[in-house]
Formats: sequence, C-alpha cells, structure tokens
Amino acid sequence: MIRNRMKEHRARLGLKQEELAKLEVQSADMKQKMRGDYLAKEKMYARAVWEYRQILKRQSPGKLGVQFYGAIWNNLGVAYAGL
Repeated sequence: MIRNRMKEHRARLGLKQEELAKLEVQSADMKQKMRGDYLAKEKMYARAVWEYRQILKRQSPGKLGVQFYGAIWNNLGVAYAGL
C-alpha cells in the first residue's frame, strides 16, 4: 500500500528514469530510510517510526557508518515529536 502510494507520488513529481535507477541501487537500509523520510514528510509519523526502528534493529557496525545511523536516530526523534 505504502509502496504504491510512493510510486504514485513519484509519477506525479515526474522523477526521471535516471533518478529512479539511482534509487534501485541503494542498500535496503537506505531505501527504508528514504521510505521513513517520505512518511515523516507526509505526516505519517507512526509508520515512519516503524521504518526507522526496523533499520536500528538490523544495525551492524560499519555497514553504513556512524553518521547514517545517527541520522536515523535523529529522524526517529523527529517522528516521535510529530506523534
């Protein structure tokens, strides 16, 4: 359901094929972060919290770096504040 809505929004935004190709090569955690960011932007905070918490459950040192996971913690806090 969420993925379908994201596809509809992408189509409305007119994302170019090159931009879509860049999204396809991202890691699973990065894609999930992007989903969480999108959900938070659309004020779907509870769903965004779930996305961010899933990433943190799988967190492995060195996988994407401290800054990436720091951004996840930050975004999680922002999503909680929006609830």
